[in-house]
Amino acid sequence: MKVINTYSIRKCNIGVASFIIGSFLFLGVNGNLAEANDERQEVDNGQQELLKKNK
Repeated sequence: MKVINTYSIRKCNIGVASFIIGSFLFLGVNGNLAEANDERQEVDNGQQELLKKNK
């Protein structure tokens, strides 16, 4: 007699609800990281003045 193994989410230890909650958390975190920041912040640390004085 040949035994056919069938697997499903219910047979795992985590369960269906944990799988769905985990996938939403994973996708939610990655969605926020993918957003681009269009604002540029320029930092003036005095190097431009030093370059002008050295020329």
